[in-house]
Amino acid sequence: MRGAAALALVVAALAWPVAGGAASGVAQAWTGEVEGTLTETGHRDNEASDPDNRVVVDDSQLYRVRFTFGFRVTRDGSIVGKGVGEYLDATWHLEGRNGDAGSFSCDPEVRVPDTFKVEVVGRAKGRTLELELRLKNVFESNDELDCGADFTAYAGETHKIVDSMDVSGARKLSVDQAQASVAPINYHEELTVGEREVERDHEWRITLKHDCRGSDYTDPSSSEYVNQYDAGDALDLPVSHGRSAPVPGAIPAAAT
Repeated sequence: MRGAAALALVVAALAWPVAGGAASGVAQAWTGEVEGTLTETGHRDNEASDPDNRVVVDDSQLYRVRFTFGFRVTRDGSIVGKGVGEYLDATWHLEGRNGDAGSFSCDPEVRVPDTFKVEVVGRAKGRTLELELRLKNVFESNDELDCGADFTAYAGETHKIVDSMDVSGARKLSVDQAQASVAPINYHEELTVGEREVERDHEWRITLKHDCRGSDYTDPSSSEYVNQYDAGDALDLPVSHGRSAPVPGAIPAAAT
């Protein structure tokens, strides 16, 4: 896993230039940073009455990621962006007793990508940003491992971080541009998977900010700007299909 310093090298690239500037239909540049943690504990007990046949397994898993991204709101209200991230932690520990074979304990090595890509899509609706954060090439995998006492940790591949974003609601966000903030996400779940009792804690911290300020040094996110394609809804204006509807109080242009 690469360090935070390596990740920082790509941050400047997130506010990528667009040829043609305003003429290309691009406006409102934003940057964001996300840190997510998934903690999972499991317990399995076959509750065999004969101690020689009783199998008890306790395991704990920890996954932490961090990613940064940039996105822009185009003139038609579409949100387009990209980013990069990395795993900060990916661990799995198992221990227990396998009947008359005795106790076991092991720590399978969890493989994760060095870095992964982030795609940002969505739409601006009036003063609200509807964002979706899509993680690419994100997985956790491990090889089969003998834990001792005739107990084996089997090989497999999971997508726990991706699943965590879905379950906790961290993948799809609705953000007020005037506030440009996302409340911390903390979600706890308890479930049964086969004979295994599982508890999961999902924690996500998401920050957003404008990457530039106006000529008067004010933050554009606090301006009175309303997306032109949602002005009707935002300002309760009449809407016409095919031709522009007259605005109450508007002064018609003088004939030439």
